[in-house]
Amino acid sequence: MKKNLFFVLLLLFIAACSKDDVVTPGQLKLDGVSGNELKLTSDETKDSTVILEGVTAKLSAEVDYGSKEWCEVEVIEKSQSKDKKNRLVINVKAYQGNEDRTAYVTINSGVDKVILSVIQSGRGEKVRMVVVSEGQFTKGTATLTSVTYNGNAVWDVFQDVNKKPLGDVAQSLTYLDGKYFVVLNNSKQIKVIEPQTFRLLGTVDYEQAASPRFMVPISSTEAIVSDLMSQLTRINYKTYKVIEHISLTGSSAPSLEKLIRVGNKVFGACSSKGVAVFDTDNINPGSIRLVSGFSGRIITTAKLIVDKNGKIWAFATASGMSVLNCIDPATEKVVKTIEIPYAVSGTDGYVEGAITGTSGYTRMDTDRTKGKLYFYMTMLVNPTRKTSIGAIYTLDVDADAISLSPYRELPGLGMMYGMNISPDGDVFLCDCLDYTAQRGFLREYRADGNVVSQRVGIYPRMVHFTEYDK
Repeated sequence: MKKNLFFVLLLLFIAACSKDDVVTPGQLKLDGVSGNELKLTSDETKDSTVILEGVTAKLSAEVDYGSKEWCEVEVIEKSQSKDKKNRLVINVKAYQGNEDRTAYVTINSGVDKVILSVIQSGRGEKVRMVVVSEGQFTKGTATLTSVTYNGNAVWDVFQDVNKKPLGDVAQSLTYLDGKYFVVLNNSKQIKVIEPQTFRLLGTVDYEQAASPRFMVPISSTEAIVSDLMSQLTRINYKTYKVIEHISLTGSSAPSLEKLIRVGNKVFGACSSKGVAVFDTDNINPGSIRLVSGFSGRIITTAKLIVDKNGKIWAFATASGMSVLNCIDPATEKVVKTIEIPYAVSGTDGYVEGAITGTSGYTRMDTDRTKGKLYFYMTMLVNPTRKTSIGAIYTLDVDADAISLSPYRELPGLGMMYGMNISPDGDVFLCDCLDYTAQRGFLREYRADGNVVSQRVGIYPRMVHFTEYDK
């Protein structure tokens, strides 16, 4: 009888403890929050505050680093409040962006830990892509153009949001640490911009002669920026400060352009010398070496691509052909070379549809699968008149030859100054027309043969797709 009574009392105790209003010391209980997710409606004109009650015991709260600029938390414990209730106060700044943004708040009582997702809703159409336009050298007319998924474009969105120009010659845009880093060649600075809102967050200023180009992270806090002035610049992308300038004078790679990181190595396009490589933890002129077996003269406007197999591809030209070099980053050697011969007038191969060359500003890209390379070539359309148009060709990275049928023909293209492929394999060309300082076009060449054009800034050079902002 006593034994049965003990079990009855035990069951009653367990049932009582299972009720929502039973909170053991140190346990976290957030009233009004379901599934550790708090959704807020954005306000573009004023900051907002949310107060959560029902949190027990002594606690602390911390916002993830990438969200601290717009989301703040404060803990008010019983001893500090008039009604002796614990509170978690969340302050969220006004927001004009299109896409939802999320802050992660870690709440810890010493016993329980909860990660609360604070989601602030976007206000309108989400931006699908950002077009970077250089602008005229010394004129300070660089621009960013935002294009939504519905095709609506704001051609100078940075100016519209910040009421100031972007700067002098926009060279590249890199997504890093939840922000856009826009390298401005002739301004000798890097603008740090909030995605979707295009609000200026800060600036990395150079204090010596420089011509910065392309940026790649080398650690959780630092990045390397290439430069036309035979140097690399190391910056702290958390504090927006230059750490040091590293002279490359006397090295095997006096001038590097586009950079890519694989593991603890950085590979860079090195003018006529092919591809250079150095270790992220040992950046000095003496440690830089060249990839062996490289064929042709590298085209520095074509970015280096890492494929689905972890191999690096580089585009080059040689006598009468283009060359795709496949590099093993582990051995730093070329393991495969794909040659693309050009058709020559007066030979049997000089027929309609033949490849006749490429551009001095040629580009190469991949899609989200990383299983295919896309690159720009010229295609013969009239052997008698010797006229060609631009075309995009492809290579399956596991194959040993390109597809001789063009992926897209590019009629109506003025001057190809940039090319990028969307994650879905859509072709977007930056057309700077005749290079006479007029605003250029972003042209989308669709599979059905239609061409959709958007007017953008002066000398558009690259397209960044926001799907990769992760």
